[in-house]
Amino acid sequence: MKKVYNLCHRNQVVMIGTILITTALFTVPVLAKGRITSTIDTSQTTKLTAEESQAVSVAAGRILKHVNDARVALKEEKTNSALEHIAKGLTLVQIIEQTVPPIKVEANIQAGDLKYYHEEEKHQTLIPIFDELDQVDVVGPITSVTQEKTQISDGKPTGPALVSYSGIEFTSLDLNLPLAKRNLIRAQKSLEDNKSDAADTTLRDIQNRGVLFSLIEEHLPLREVANNLKLAEYEFKYGHATDAKSSLRVASDVLKGYEKNVGEHRAKDVKKLHQEIDDLSGKLDQQQDREGVLKKMASWWDRVAKWLKS
Repeated sequence: MKKVYNLCHRNQVVMIGTILITTALFTVPVLAKGRITSTIDTSQTTKLTAEESQAVSVAAGRILKHVNDARVALKEEKTNSALEHIAKGLTLVQIIEQTVPPIKVEANIQAGDLKYYHEEEKHQTLIPIFDELDQVDVVGPITSVTQEKTQISDGKPTGPALVSYSGIEFTSLDLNLPLAKRNLIRAQKSLEDNKSDAADTTLRDIQNRGVLFSLIEEHLPLREVANNLKLAEYEFKYGHATDAKSSLRVASDVLKGYEKNVGEHRAKDVKKLHQEIDDLSGKLDQQQDREGVLKKMASWWDRVAKWLKS
């Protein structure tokens, strides 16, 4: 007995067949969860010593000084002098670029048999400025430019002050090296084209956007310690032993608070440091070996700088 399919039934069979064929042709296997992995590895072939890091910091601070000196020269219509300061700034940029080791970044991504790998070298963009934080000729012009943009509401600043001259306590200060380099080159070109106003605007941009004041909570205690140690060194060097003792006391007090919030291994080193500071601070007036005292203060700064970078 033959089976007879009506038109409706036949259409259903055709549709189902079409669906099955389409599914077979175009269905792509779905990757199960976890079938794609990725890793980003960073490494540095060499690391700067504390002394080298401090030298890089000094170089960054000097760039800012030459930027400001160039602007002063332009106001006095001394174009050649401005060009000299710009050239010195660019030389310091080159020194930093050649000194700070690049960071190697390796990216691996894999999904099934598909693999992606890319390797590149990144250069450090922000250069911390420690050594010259207490130098008014470096920080003063920057804060002056920054304060020009501070908005005032009801007679009060809208944000916290970047610098407190009552104790000269600074937040972190970093130089955007690529921006500084780019703007120094542009300013140099503008002066060569007799466009002094454009050159000054470009240099001012370094002081404004090229310098970053930041408040990083976990770094703040050590930043404050480093600042006060450097300030104490500067004050003692110029015969202000009483002020130096005050700065050392601040550094010690901050370290004692920091000691309570770090791991056991670091806490031992922190305790040892603030004990050394207290010991010298108590008899700073009686010190005869001034050079020895300055070296000791510099070595304390170096230790704190290492902690900041570890």
